[in-house]
Amino acid sequence: MQNKMDFTLFAYKQLISTLQSQRYSFQTLQDFIQRREDKTVILRHDIDRLPGNALVIAKIEKQAGIKASYYFCIVKESYDENIIRQIAEMGHEIGHHYENLSEISRKKEVRGRKTEDRGQSGEEEEGHG
Repeated sequence: MQNKMDFTLFAYKQLISTLQSQRYSFQTLQDFIQRREDKTVILRHDIDRLPGNALVIAKIEKQAGIKASYYFCIVKESYDENIIRQIAEMGHEIGHHYENLSEISRKKEVRGRKTEDRGQSGEEEEGHG
């Protein structure tokens, strides 16, 4: 039986409510660094595209009385100054979401080596035969 992940807004609201009922506090990353609280949740949203969806989530969090961290890519798919301003005005933390290209390159190299090593060691053929 497969477990289906529920990414609906209803499920997100339930998650927030459940965490709040268990006495978790919600902090932005900056708040957490400055003064850690016990049982803390740091909600970090990486916005690669569809900033309007981020605004909907930010409003849900505001209604729940919590703050989150929003990291926007500076690309046309996600960068909308009006939406970013609205999210910031709700008290949420805003940051720059970027990819470290040297890290991405290194990961691809490592994955490539692992694939080659697996093929040479015969691991892919185990259990066939």
